[in-house]
Amino acid sequence: MVSGSVPYFTIIFFIILPFLGTIFAKTNKKSFYKLQEILPTSTIRSVAMGLAEISGKAKMIEPVISKITKKKCIGYIYLVEDIRKDKEGRISYFKDFSETVCNPFFVKDKTGQIKVLPNDLEFLDFEESHQKITGSKRYTEYLLKENMEVLLIGKAGITENNEPVFKKEEIKNVFGIAPLKKVGNYNKLRPLIKSAGYFIYFWIIIVAIILLTPTNLENNMIKFGNYHWEIPFQNTKK
Repeated sequence: MVSGSVPYFTIIFFIILPFLGTIFAKTNKKSFYKLQEILPTSTIRSVAMGLAEISGKAKMIEPVISKITKKKCIGYIYLVEDIRKDKEGRISYFKDFSETVCNPFFVKDKTGQIKVLPNDLEFLDFEESHQKITGSKRYTEYLLKENMEVLLIGKAGITENNEPVFKKEEIKNVFGIAPLKKVGNYNKLRPLIKSAGYFIYFWIIIVAIILLTPTNLENNMIKFGNYHWEIPFQNTKK
């Protein structure tokens, strides 16, 4: 008799929970796109104070110089990764260092413009502008450029000088910027992403039930809980 039972603790704590945690863990990116789904995009002239979503072209005030290519830009992400190779020759990348640098800038649409205060601004889904490999390191930069069409979620407010500004929303803890094209692509794929999530969750439950149900192989019979199946073709004569 061969027992196919698996310890509950092993399955739940080392397989199911970590996998579910990876899928359903809350991230800034998920929060951004969840809010983007429900918030209307406000024109800059009519944006209400508080949590808001705006879009338009990024306009430079004072440039910063990118780390690798030394280009003038509004802001950038600079990423350094370690390159590691396993015994099978597969290459993996591990983050060693990352920084986001951004100066204040304007976002302008057809109705007006608003100044963005970039403290804690998170760049989301930006395409790499340049990448190079030196030794065991990979260096990548992502640029926020002049006239790039972007979408932001944060807080519309007013400074002490009555200047309208856009900044981090503290209650929802959200302040993100993404290329408008990327947001459009994400919205097109959103139904498919949701369906895939439900599909994966369903099969995790099915697999968990199978693994948690005692199974035995005895006398050409598979015993699965209270159900028995005879293995086919065992009595077929040659």
